[in-house]
Amino acid sequence: MFRKLSFVFFLLFLVLSPTKAQVSVNIQIDSTNFFIGEQTGITLNVTLGSEQKLVLPPIRKGYELVPNVEVVDVQSPDTVYLDEGKKMDVFQKYVITAWDSLYTILPSF
Repeated sequence: MFRKLSFVFFLLFLVLSPTKAQVSVNIQIDSTNFFIGEQTGITLNVTLGSEQKLVLPPIRKGYELVPNVEVVDVQSPDTVYLDEGKKMDVFQKYVITAWDSLYTILPSF
């Protein structure tokens, strides 16, 4: 009987305890096809709880994502607070260019 009661209290504790905010990450590229030397943008969007700490990838201007695909510009992150300040959306935009006519697959961040 004690075990069942302990189990019920444990489940009740799990249900009523505050849950951690979930993090969602979305990466979007402006154009999947572009010519040599032409630029396109990659936008990184992270949604997380405002009490959580975000560390963006250490990608700088001149960084090669893969051979012949270079980061031309890194814009400052933009933050928008949601749900009365409980969540935040962080947007980071990268401008890239390619220096080869080959088909290239960009790796995940």
